[in-house]
Amino acid sequence: MQWDVDHLKVRSPIAGQVVDILPDIGQEVSEGDLLARIVNISKERVVAGVQPRLARLMNPGMKINLSKTSNGGLQMSEGEIIGVSRDVDSSSGTYEVEAKILNNLKLCVKKKAMIEICPTFS
Repeated sequence: MQWDVDHLKVRSPIAGQVVDILPDIGQEVSEGDLLARIVNISKERVVAGVQPRLARLMNPGMKINLSKTSNGGLQMSEGEIIGVSRDVDSSSGTYEVEAKILNNLKLCVKKKAMIEICPTFS
């Protein structure tokens, strides 16, 4: 069997770093299936698990407040929702919410932190 290498290439719509490859080796995928999670490391952002009742209220573009406790102090920042996952995470029961950090809150790339997300309804 001869493989058509041009059809094996997958191009991402964004530049960034692959942080998770979703299909298992040998798993069949279809056009439109999510293959990988890619992080745009040129912009500061946060990804958090959010309870379903709160995730249903969140939409891309929505402004939020972010807070993080670090070294005994509280850091606060404004954020903006980039996206909310369509599917609930079966192990945590939460929806993944991605937000860009608009000011102040400094997080190391690849570092986990407890972040509190509060929608700002206006």
